[in-house]
Amino acid sequence: MSAPPLNDPCGYLLVHFVEDSSEHKEKIYLSLSIGDDPLRWRRLNGGQAVLESTVGTTGVRDPHLVRRHDGAGFHLLATDLRVWADGPEINWQRLSRHGSRDLVVWDSPDLLTWSEPRYVTVAPPTAGMAWAPEAHYDAESGDYLVYWSSKLYEPDDPRHESDSYSRILVSRTRDFVTFSLAEVYLDAGREVIEHDRLRRGRPARG
Repeated sequence: MSAPPLNDPCGYLLVHFVEDSSEHKEKIYLSLSIGDDPLRWRRLNGGQAVLESTVGTTGVRDPHLVRRHDGAGFHLLATDLRVWADGPEINWQRLSRHGSRDLVVWDSPDLLTWSEPRYVTVAPPTAGMAWAPEAHYDAESGDYLVYWSSKLYEPDDPRHESDSYSRILVSRTRDFVTFSLAEVYLDAGREVIEHDRLRRGRPARG
């Protein structure tokens, strides 16, 4: 069966990065489903990345697309993380204890034109990293709640040498530029990266 044309009105848009240990592909890619089949995809932009981070860790993972509640456009959040920078072996311990506490944010009115990347420090100094951001709009407060995962350490452990595990933190924003101080949203007493995995009862990675 031939693929529907690109102007087919039915379909899903997938925002993702590419896992590749031999070539730097920790960037933002867009793929369009073949018709409304979520199991078959066509990578857009000739298969090339549409967005790239050039500062911070120079890598982005775990992208999350947010449509503004007022219909004025979109925000794209991503983890500031490049796991393949040091070769084929990934040191998750180092990355989770001494990783970036920033999220990378892009804005777009139409998913075609994008702002320059913005680097927002959301996790506190006691955090080892900020990973796997998600967000939703809270109609009661008018805020967007932005969630991510961080290992937390005591203030008297600045080198983050003690044992810890990832918790889900949350911050509030209205413009994805200014964020409130982070608070612990979920503490399962064990490693949890994505808060949706805990909510749905699926095992956390890591």
